[in-house]
Amino acid sequence: MAIPTKKTSQAQIAFADLIHSDHSCRAFPLGIGLVASNTRKIYGKQVAVDIFKFSSDFANYLAENNPQIVCFSNYCWNFNISYQFAKRIKSKEPNTIIVMGGPNFPREDQTQQIFLNQYPAIDFYMRGEGEFAFPDLLKIFLESDFDVRKIKDSGLKIQNCFYAHEGLLVSGSFMERIGDLNDIPSPYLGGLFDKFFREKLYPLIQTSRGCPFTCSFCQEATEYFNKIKHWTINRITDELEYIAKRTKAAELLLADSNFGMYPWDYDTSKAIASVQSKYGWPLYVNCVNGKNRKERVLEVASNAKGMLICNAIQTTDADVLKNIRRDNISLDTMVFLARESERMGATSCSEIILSLPGDTKEKHIKSMCDVMDAGISVARSHQLLLLPDSELASVESRKKYQLKSRYRLAPRTHEYNTVFNDTFGAPEIDDICVSTSSLTYDAYIECRCFDLTVEVFYNAAVFIELYSLCKRYGILPSELVKEVYAYVQSDKSILRDLYDGYIEESHGHFETPEAALTFLEQPGILESYQTGKLGNNEQLNYRAMCFFGRMKDLHDIIFSVAEKLLQQKNTWTPDLGDYLSELRRFGLLRKDNLLSLDHVPNGKFHYDFIGLMSGKFSADPVEYKSSTELDIRAFHTPEQRELIERYTRLHGQSISSLGTILSFSNTKDFYRNVSYVNLAKRSSLMTAV
Repeated sequence: MAIPTKKTSQAQIAFADLIHSDHSCRAFPLGIGLVASNTRKIYGKQVAVDIFKFSSDFANYLAENNPQIVCFSNYCWNFNISYQFAKRIKSKEPNTIIVMGGPNFPREDQTQQIFLNQYPAIDFYMRGEGEFAFPDLLKIFLESDFDVRKIKDSGLKIQNCFYAHEGLLVSGSFMERIGDLNDIPSPYLGGLFDKFFREKLYPLIQTSRGCPFTCSFCQEATEYFNKIKHWTINRITDELEYIAKRTKAAELLLADSNFGMYPWDYDTSKAIASVQSKYGWPLYVNCVNGKNRKERVLEVASNAKGMLICNAIQTTDADVLKNIRRDNISLDTMVFLARESERMGATSCSEIILSLPGDTKEKHIKSMCDVMDAGISVARSHQLLLLPDSELASVESRKKYQLKSRYRLAPRTHEYNTVFNDTFGAPEIDDICVSTSSLTYDAYIECRCFDLTVEVFYNAAVFIELYSLCKRYGILPSELVKEVYAYVQSDKSILRDLYDGYIEESHGHFETPEAALTFLEQPGILESYQTGKLGNNEQLNYRAMCFFGRMKDLHDIIFSVAEKLLQQKNTWTPDLGDYLSELRRFGLLRKDNLLSLDHVPNGKFHYDFIGLMSGKFSADPVEYKSSTELDIRAFHTPEQRELIERYTRLHGQSISSLGTILSFSNTKDFYRNVSYVNLAKRSSLMTAV
């Protein structure tokens, strides 16, 4: 059925990529910004475009404006807040068209239909690339005089678009992928993002789009996204310059799926380095590196400062890899990457996902140990989120692998929002896999405790001095971590209270999404989530509690365990005992009470720890023993103070905020610097550094 054409006045369109005010996903709204920017380019004065990130700003806009179209981006961290706004917009102005787009949408026809019928305030849903698909949809709106009923009654199949009509799903074919991304104007360079530089947000850019891999847990693992497209280096350089002149954030986020894997990434890293030299920004580059061509990844990373080298290997077990259709780099390659990253001064990271099909407690712990023993700086474990548009979230995969979910109210999504004088909560719900046909729920909890131990006692180079010493005596990092894990799980552990609390919170999930929402409706519960008493990211929060509040206990535990292991190696001597005692005090000098920026502790030592630290503690400590006592002070440099203050200004200093900071930052840069109180005593060292 043809839709009649009718001329209309300027269309007012609001684009909203809403964020919960305390949530950690604080990036510029790049995805929806690109759609808005291209819409403005195509339609010019026919449209008035506004973009929103914060709910309060959006609510103020809606109080004074009645847009014909409101477009929401939909991710797992902002669906409910977006939908609650959409419902209230529809209630006040039923003729306003609600369009939603993004990856947080089911893949199967049946579940798509259920979704659209369950959320009737959504008039149209867009999948895939929206930069040209939405302007095509807008053309239909203009031609039909914004009459949704007329469009749906026509049964028109619209590319990249889904809608429900009389309870049935209507879906169009996928539009061909965008041929030249450079046809899309930059929302940065066009000024659409200028207001966001005043907010506490991280600049986000994308230099390449698409992914050649088919990992079953990922939403990009489809033929649609397999072809790689990229922006020109001139466009990227112009954006970097524009951002550097305006941002107050410490780091740059890259939205690429495999940064460093392609030839053009070399030019991007050089452009980042040039901006760093000119503006002193970014201090860090947070990205996901390519899964292949590691030599190129390293070469790219070596060009810019502060670049994280992240190998998201997910597991080292061959059977699990087969189940998720993934090929990994070898352990030898991981060792090579770790060594090269260390040589470059970069931080290396590997990510493991718990509860993948075929996973067991033994396989998961081995994967974590393989990463640590390869020398990777950060071994990070994630829970398996069953994302709606991923293969693993399908009915077939859930049945095949007996994937059992529990649902949690997502951390830091529990604040009240107000629009049209209506105040409401809109927490997000995470669908987390907690057991499979091969992994029991109890084993899942044990793995979570082991992962917390890795976060607390291994990551962020918190005890690199001790791991380096143990390595000299043939003790692998995994041996030390396993022994620490055995201790902290015991009744005599001085961290027993924290691990008990962590386990209790890990159990605090729900059997169904409805049960989670029903629980939230009880009196006082939402307030408990808002104050942080409930609803935390357990791993981040308990790591922050340990890191910022129990550093002395951490030192007591790991040094005691290391001493036991060294004695078992028959390498124990009184001198080694003296060195361990002083090494423990030196570690606390640098790392205890890290947020006390004016605190300048000092201590007296018989070892040249400054010399040892310059060699990353790889040398024999005996060679650095001094004939006289050395007075060493520890302090935060002005650069460190500014870095820590940047993060705390952005996130705050609550426990959940500190947990977020630990996950985002290169935490080893927070450790105090050291110097001699009396430099003349340097001449008395037995061995020159």
